[in-house]
Formats: sequence, structure tokens, C-alpha cells
Amino acid sequence: MDRPREGENDIRDASPGRWRDVLLQAARDLWNSNVLEWSASLAFYAVISLFPLLIASMVLASYLVDPGWATEQAVSLLGQFLPQGQAEIEEIVTVAIEERRRVGLISFVLLLLTGRRILGGLAKGLNLVSDVDIQDDTVKRRVVIEFALALGLGVLVVLALAAQPLIDLAWGTARVVPGSDGPVVAVVSGVVHVLMLLAIFTLIYGYVPRGERLWRAVAIGAAVATALFLLAQGVFAVLIDLIWENLSLIYGPLAYAVLLLTWSWYVALVTLIGGAVASHVKVMVIEHHSAAEASREHVRP
Repeated sequence: MDRPREGENDIRDASPGRWRDVLLQAARDLWNSNVLEWSASLAFYAVISLFPLLIASMVLASYLVDPGWATEQAVSLLGQFLPQGQAEIEEIVTVAIEERRRVGLISFVLLLLTGRRILGGLAKGLNLVSDVDIQDDTVKRRVVIEFALALGLGVLVVLALAAQPLIDLAWGTARVVPGSDGPVVAVVSGVVHVLMLLAIFTLIYGYVPRGERLWRAVAIGAAVATALFLLAQGVFAVLIDLIWENLSLIYGPLAYAVLLLTWSWYVALVTLIGGAVASHVKVMVIEHHSAAEASREHVRP
């Protein structure tokens, strides 16, 4: 972890009032940066990008492992992050894997080109809410960022796909705790889920925005984003039946698409909020700039 340099402050020395000022200023700057509209844009890109990326990944995986296992693990993984619709996802993935021979090189390239749009949009959105001098990335940096994000997310997906089977295998082999093992496995799986979220947000906030990023600030932003994500998951878990009933009544067969867009909008909003918090902690707590200076660095005309 980076240590305070000359002219910087230790996060532990910040007063409660200073943290309050940081959060309030981050909220004001997010609002002035049109964060709601940017979240909607990212949500749209996420919906049209995630399924192509998922299909491309599962088609590749099906050549290396049992297709049924790949489908089961993909649906289980997405079920940890989506509030509803595992049956629909399973149908899409199953059909794609069954027809994988029809997915030629051109189709595969088109899937990847469509999928990368969310990565480029995410980089622009995080630059908008961070203390960067130049918001528009060069073509070279944009390609590097999108490739690195795709590679990093791919590695995390592989780890996530392997996590649950490894947990089940280890627990079935050890059996070191007497009594019912279901709750213990659920707790371990939950911890893995939280750590994976922290890892994703930390990597995104540490490497995607332009300029120097300080890991102490990045860690705080990642923790905030993870907490907001888990909070929304809990709320959706409690209210999903009511939400789904109303969406089905209003939108009919489009209900799942609307739910997916709504959830994607919230996840995009959480991601931008975490990035803004990380940047404001860096500017206002570690570098000890005023709220007015932070506003000038984060809000552009």
C-alpha cells in the first residue's frame, strides 16, 4: 500500500467532519456531472455488451470443458449478480453452446466488438467523475484499457466459475466442522462473492481513470461500491416478487428486459459513485485540497 508522501496526509488523521465534507462534495460533483444520465448510458451498453461477451466466453469454454457444466456454472455465476431471470439466461447460453459450430470467426469477432462497448463507456464515465486533466483518452490508451479490462474480467470470471466447485470439493473432503455444512458453505461462498466484488472495483478504480491513483483512496471507493451493491442485492431479494409482479403487469413480455436495464443502471451508478468517492478522498483527504478545488478538478463545463 502506498505511504503518504510529503504534502500528503494519512487517511487515519482525517476527522469525521472531513469525511462528511468529502461525501457531500462527491455527491454535488456527481450531480453536476450528470451521473444519472451517464449511468443510463452505461446500463444500455451493459445490456447489449454483457450477453455477447458471455456467449463468446461460454462458446470458448465449451470446447475445453463439458458444455453442460459450463452452462451451469455461468448461470450460477450470473445469478450472484442479477436479481432475476436465471431461467432466461440458461436458455440463451444453452442454445448458444448447442449452436456453437455456427459461431464462426466473423461471428466471434462481432461478439467481441459488441461486447467491448461497455468497456470504452466505463473508461469515459470514470474519467468524467475523477480528477483527470484530459478526459478523452488517446486511441492507444483506449485500446490498452479495453484489452486489459477484458483480460482482467476474463480472469475473474474463470476464478469465479472455479470457486464454487472448489469450495464444494474442499468441504466435501475436509468435513472438519460437525453438524450441517450447508450454512457454512453458504457463508464461505458469500465471502468469496464479496472478495470478488472488492477485487473487481479495486482493479477498475486503480487502472481505468487517467492520472495517478492512490491505493488507499481506491480501496475506500471499492469498499463503498461493494457495500452499495450488496445493499441493493438485499433489497431486491426482499422485494423482487413485488417488483416483478408490477413490471410484468406494466411491460408484459418486456418485463425482464426492463428489470435488467434497471439493475444495470443501478450497478453503473454504484460504479461511478465509488470512482468519485475514491477520487475525492485522494484530492480532499490525502492531498488536503478544499471542496472548491475538488469541484474545479471534477466538474468541467
